[in-house]
Parts: sequence; C-alpha cells; structure tokens
Amino acid sequence: MGLVRYQQQPVKMTIIYSVTIRALKVKDLNAVDTSVAEERSSHEYRKAAIANKTDKLKTVAIEGQSKGELDVFDCKIPEDTEVLAFTNSACEEIGPHRYLVVINGQRFYKECRTSNNRFMIIVPPPAPGKPNMLEFYGAGPASSEGKNVHDLEDLPAGEDYTWPPKK
Repeated sequence: MGLVRYQQQPVKMTIIYSVTIRALKVKDLNAVDTSVAEERSSHEYRKAAIANKTDKLKTVAIEGQSKGELDVFDCKIPEDTEVLAFTNSACEEIGPHRYLVVINGQRFYKECRTSNNRFMIIVPPPAPGKPNMLEFYGAGPASSEGKNVHDLEDLPAGEDYTWPPKK
C-alpha cells in the first residue's frame, strides 16, 4: 500500500462518522438510483444496486477514530468506474447529515435525515489526460472542531483502503 497521510484532531462533542465508498461498473446506468436511501428504505435500495452491479473495482472503508467530520482527499478512482456507491453511518446522531462529494471537479450535495444511509453518484468524465479523482466530506448539523482527515494521494487507483488497518 502506498503512503497514506492520516490526521486526527481532537473535538469536544459531535458525531463519529464511518463511510464505505465502492467504485463500480454497472449493467445499466439508467437503472442507477441516485436518491438517498435512509435506514428503512436501505434494504431494497441495496438489493437493486447489487442486481445492477457487474464489477467492484475499489473499496475505501473508513471508521472515524474520533468525534468530528470525516474528510477524504485525493482518492484516485479506477479509470473504468461508472458509479460510486456510498454507505454512511454516524453515531450520536443529533440532526441531519450533509455530504459533499467532489468527483472530477464536479460537486454533488446530499442531505440525509438519518444516521445510516446510502447513495450513489454516476461518475462524470475526467478532463482529458487526468485521472478520476474523488473528495468526500461528511459533516453533521454544525461544524465541529475535530476532523478525521484521510489524504489518499499516494494510494494507487485500483488499491483498496481500510482504516483503521486490519491486523
């Protein structure tokens, strides 16, 4: 695994976030549901997504190690990725959860009312000669002093990432 920079800053009171991001190829882009599936509707949403998936190209799974926002920077996405699927969890929920996803420079905003949710985003094409890139920002109802920051700049596009590392 390439060098990955991780930074944890302390915080007094807020949410602990976890996210799993999967880079996928699908059978039918028109069948991709880009809405947010919250706790109760999540099972059917997941079932339909799995039925449409042809290949999983990369997984980034991060469990926040401290209270505060969860940010992922400079994550290379495999070249033939068509969809990114996000599974989010937040403990000590105190309000809506907001996510900003930046893929190849395009911004996507998602807001969820529940602490456990899923959503998918169709990957826009990168600029000519540039790799697919992802940034992810997870934030609760108010900004916080703490952050879990993962800079994946040196992680190869096809390599999975898990935090904390499995023993």
